[in-house]
Amino acid sequence: MSPDIHESMVPQDDSQVVVFHTASPSTDETSAQSPPSAVDILERMTDALVMFDHEWRAVYANRAACRINQKSREHFIGKTLWEVWPAFVSAEAENQCRRAMDEQVEAHFEHYDVTQHDNRWLEMDAFPTQEGLNLLYRDITDRK
Repeated sequence: MSPDIHESMVPQDDSQVVVFHTASPSTDETSAQSPPSAVDILERMTDALVMFDHEWRAVYANRAACRINQKSREHFIGKTLWEVWPAFVSAEAENQCRRAMDEQVEAHFEHYDVTQHDNRWLEMDAFPTQEGLNLLYRDITDRK
């Protein structure tokens, strides 16, 4: 298992595993194939995903997060939400993330990211988890 993914993200029993079936080229029967790993799915997503623990420290950032923010994974891992996005401090984005974590509810919001040299609008979804908070986002600058 990748050290970037917390062990609790991996399905613990068969009820959480999806088995993919494909037609066998030689027999036209279906056969079970190994499901894609959680890491593979997260890395192939076009939306950015950064996972934070209860101390607000990033524990995972997918490839899209690195691409959208034009930063390496090291820019995220171990840093707090406010170190990753200084513009969140006292902004509506911080309020939404805190509300999601405190009330254990999902939050959907837009954030004007001024930390990049080419300022951008991000559409963000904050999802509380047992481990902390997942922040899923996408660049919507072209829509604005």
